[in-house]
This record gives sequence, structure tokens and C-alpha cells, in this order.
Amino acid sequence: MPNRWCVFDGKTDHNESLVLQDYEYACEKSDCTAFGAGATCDHLSFIEKVSYAYNMLYQITNQDLRKCNLSGATMTTNNPSTPDCDFPIEILTAEVVDGGTALTRRY
Repeated sequence: MPNRWCVFDGKTDHNESLVLQDYEYACEKSDCTAFGAGATCDHLSFIEKVSYAYNMLYQITNQDLRKCNLSGATMTTNNPSTPDCDFPIEILTAEVVDGGTALTRRY
């Protein structure tokens, strides 16, 4: 996939409730297990965690731009990873690459 990340812009003028709601939604629909105690991204600030969650949702949906339509979300080509926490870029799924199989097309 292209080197693109969906991240939180970090501005303080966003409605906090909406940011928190979108953060929780992104974690619910993707994978925020990297925030667990002792995990690679447990040291991130809240703003960085929001960025990570937004990016995970964007990446697991094969960089669907509609999934980056969250409170304070913005697209960047600058890798937001930290030395200890990688903000991944999703590998293309079989469905995207070759149309998938009869099994994967059902999902």
C-alpha cells in the first residue's frame, strides 16, 4: 500500500467528546492491543494513541479514505511511528490483489 497514514491532527479546538467517541470506535473496529501494559505502544500520549487508532482503522480497511473521516483526522505521508511504536501500513489483502476466493468474497 502507499506510504499514507491517517492520524489525529492534535489540534485542541476539536470537540473532546467526539474525538473520544471516534477514538473508541476506531479501537473497537481495528486493533489497539499495542496500548496494553508492557506492549510496544503503551508509552504513547493520548494524542498519539488517537493517531494510532485512526491509522489502524484506515489501514485494516485497505486505506479506505472514508475511514479517515473522523474528528480531527488528517492524511499524512510522514511516518508518525516512534522509535518504539510502529504505525503500520497494511499489506494488500487477497481480495484487493486478485479478487479473492469464493471463501474470502463472502466476508
